[in-house]
Amino acid sequence: SPHVEMTLTAAIEADPNFAMAYTALARQHYLSARAGEAREAIEKAVELSAGVSAREKAHIEIFRLGMTGKPPASLELMKEHLNTFPRDAFALAPACGVFGLIGFSGRVNREPEQLALVEPLAAHYGDDWWFLSAHAFALLEMGQWAKGLEMIERSMAQFPRNAHGAHILAHCLYEGGEDERAANYLEEWLPDYDSDGLLHCHAWWLLCLLRVMQGRLDEVWPMYDAHCVPAKSTSPSI
Repeated sequence: SPHVEMTLTAAIEADPNFAMAYTALARQHYLSARAGEAREAIEKAVELSAGVSAREKAHIEIFRLGMTGKPPASLELMKEHLNTFPRDAFALAPACGVFGLIGFSGRVNREPEQLALVEPLAAHYGDDWWFLSAHAFALLEMGQWAKGLEMIERSMAQFPRNAHGAHILAHCLYEGGEDERAANYLEEWLPDYDSDGLLHCHAWWLLCLLRVMQGRLDEVWPMYDAHCVPAKSTSPSI
């Protein structure tokens, strides 16, 4: 979302030596498929890292490795870091979800590996809405959609406008055979979602697929043309 970049830019303007703000900005660029800008921001974070704590240096290095073609090394450093700082969600986030360091690894056992990473951390996060969403998706990918649904509903009760949560909730409903409920949920949730949001294109595309499955083809193309085609979509083309 451009709101994230505006906030981080304001933080950097207030403190040009704020290394962690550059790290967060690098991640935002990376998620938005702006690789050049991401590398520039993370290089700036490294440049400013001399005066930060060891904990912050680990954050910066986790992201530097992940953004410069060394995802296995990034993941290993992350695991080491989480042994000491299990509640560092910012450091954990790149390894969560199907688009993360594990999900995109290509490894045959990536689904159980994902669950094995987050499950031991549950005791540290309690009812935190973000962790519940990450844990729910890991459960879903292992076929435990009913448990995942209960978890993501707890998360969304705390933060209903979380796009990642809405996406996960729809997936859980679909896996449980509730295609119409999943589509109706997205149809109600999506209109107020910022068109620049990370999952805007992807979530509307998911709704299109659900309506195709229901045979409601007359509804699909108008939605697709309005929200998913390159001429209209301003979110990353996920």
